[in-house]
Amino acid sequence: MITVIVIGIVAVFALLVLRMPAAIAFGLVGFLGICYLEGFHRGFVALYTVPYSQMSNYIWATLPLYILFGDMAAGTRFTDDFFSGARTWLGHLRGGLLHAVIVGNAAFGACCGVSIAAATSFTAISLPETRKYNYNDATVLGSICGSSTLSMLIPPSAGLIMFGCLTQTSISELFIGGIVPGLIQMVLFMVAAWYIAVRRPKDIPLAPKATSAERRAGTVKMLYLVIIFVVIIGGLYLGIFTPTEGAGIGVVVVLILGAFKRRLSWEGIRGALMTTIRLAVSIFLLLAGTMIFNSFLALTGVGTMLSAWIGRVTTTPEGFLILVSIVMIILGMFIDVAPLTMLLVPLLFPISQNFGVDPIQFGVLFTLLCSFGTITPPFGIVTFTVARMVPDVNANAIFKATFPYLVMMAVLVIMLIFLPQASVALVESMRTY
Repeated sequence: MITVIVIGIVAVFALLVLRMPAAIAFGLVGFLGICYLEGFHRGFVALYTVPYSQMSNYIWATLPLYILFGDMAAGTRFTDDFFSGARTWLGHLRGGLLHAVIVGNAAFGACCGVSIAAATSFTAISLPETRKYNYNDATVLGSICGSSTLSMLIPPSAGLIMFGCLTQTSISELFIGGIVPGLIQMVLFMVAAWYIAVRRPKDIPLAPKATSAERRAGTVKMLYLVIIFVVIIGGLYLGIFTPTEGAGIGVVVVLILGAFKRRLSWEGIRGALMTTIRLAVSIFLLLAGTMIFNSFLALTGVGTMLSAWIGRVTTTPEGFLILVSIVMIILGMFIDVAPLTMLLVPLLFPISQNFGVDPIQFGVLFTLLCSFGTITPPFGIVTFTVARMVPDVNANAIFKATFPYLVMMAVLVIMLIFLPQASVALVESMRTY
């Protein structure tokens, strides 16, 4: 049976390397594997029962609604305003514009939840400003790529939504659980930016201090994203509405604020709807393919074998989480976030429960680990996307510039493993509210 498992996994990797869409690669190998183990009849039954049983769950409606919410928020340019406001408060500090990028990316994460969207948006928003003050482009782009991972933790996060849907864990609690680690990650990134500025002052020169009038105007600009975040997260924390309802309310709030600022157009709304449809359909197709592949793995008994092997390697929750962290960081270099989540969560989550790991702690840590691969070679989809936007900056230089942020992410991983209260304390207060 081990031979069958190895062949299946190698086949998937080979098809992915050959650039076959991940949904088809996982689905095809899973279908053929089920046919080999159980016969063609069971294989065809899995093709039409497994995807429906998963995607008919109401909770998956949360994902396209938050995608639409993020697209609408980006289209109203509230993120641009927030970065502009943050610059008036932070721009004169050592590494000030990098701090503004980091804080702005955290605010963008409160609307979008997708790293690649955050990185592309902030490349367009902040690079002209940093060039005005002679910041080194590679260093700035490294900061943009690194801080784009904040979108993975700060709610509403697409990664946390997928984890919650796959494990039937409360998405509201996962969102609340991601707030404190996300803010800690933001502060750690600002420490990294300060260190870079101190070590390389020629690359990160000081910018002039904003006037009091500029700061007041900048603060007003920042309020719109703050209002959106408070409405959604406050409602979830207080139990006023569900995550799905919160996404719908978020869309309505953005529509109202966008209309108030006269930044909405029918073309913009149509574009947001089309983007949401394309992205949601691709995710649901990927879900169907990976669930068929996971059905094949379930027939092989790989979950039992994996649990037994981990039990021989370690007997403590911390040891299990360290082992998972190492494996996921390596796999993340080659597999995108969505397939990695859908492939590993059904295998690892039951084992984490056997070790007594809190579901919120595991979900937040798992989502953070997924974000490593978006900015590390050889895959590094976020880094390569940003490099294509700025062709005069070499991708290798951007990868090098992201290293301090990877170090800080590793620090946060260690903190989440050994200090689980960092992710669950706010959730526990929510439960007793």
